[in-house]
Amino acid sequence: MANHTVLDRFRSRRRHDRLRIESTLRLALDQKGKPMANDLRTEPLLATAGLTRREQEAPGYPPGRGRHHGPASPYAAYPPSGPPQFERGPGDVASIFGLPETLVTPAVLTAVSRILGELDQARWRENQLRQRLAMIESEAHHHPAAPVFNQSGFLLSLDEMIANSGLGGTLVVLHIEGLERVRRRAGLAAGTAALRHLSAAIVTSLRASDPLGLLDDSDFAFVLVGTSLEPAQAKLAELTDRLNQPPFAWEGLPYPFALHAGFHLIDPADTAETALLAADLDRRGRDKATEPATKSVVQSSFSGAA
Repeated sequence: MANHTVLDRFRSRRRHDRLRIESTLRLALDQKGKPMANDLRTEPLLATAGLTRREQEAPGYPPGRGRHHGPASPYAAYPPSGPPQFERGPGDVASIFGLPETLVTPAVLTAVSRILGELDQARWRENQLRQRLAMIESEAHHHPAAPVFNQSGFLLSLDEMIANSGLGGTLVVLHIEGLERVRRRAGLAAGTAALRHLSAAIVTSLRASDPLGLLDDSDFAFVLVGTSLEPAQAKLAELTDRLNQPPFAWEGLPYPFALHAGFHLIDPADTAETALLAADLDRRGRDKATEPATKSVVQSSFSGAA
């Protein structure tokens, strides 16, 4: 018994000294005008070192519960496993059913509270499922390595734009020559970095209302909403300069890119697939018309980079 008394006194003295030191440090920080420790934390910083579980859970210890069983922070890394719990009184039940509060017996209050708790749980689960479904749908329509739509997401966005917008616009299909060379010579990581470089350059050249998608490993497509053919071609020349100035470099070696573009003025009768096919057909026609000159320019730029 005496040993327990001495041990309790020792623990109490340690706790008192620790709290006194912590209070002194807090006061010193506050006097210097620096932020307090808890001001930048999502959960309060508690002095629990050296304390037993019973001391941490003692009613007098702030905030009334220990760190092991404290309430979950609204900014915690993991979402709560259930809806927040509410304690309902006779007045709540009476207001729901439109009854006098005197008619709400303890048995009625218990039964109705249980039913309302189950409804809260069902609503919470439905909300979680809706959020997860929205997240999955968003991920399914975006490219995993670049901040753009994938092919299915771009076609869906293009269909919505044709159906709901009367502004029209120009669909541009881009084939990037040089990406396969980066992957072949520098590896997959360099290819992913080059893809992100190209995506960033194209995104910064477009407006927020212009949808952009990556159709496959080397082909982009975007829509210049409300833009005719001539401004779209001028935009392509600006984009070509932006892609190669400065050029993409990996481990000190520059890798130039060449663009092969096709255009299609969107018609209200188009679908996303027919518009994309028309733009791709225009690209192939332009490539055939300029193939000898384009091939010589691209070979000279690649040989100079090598």
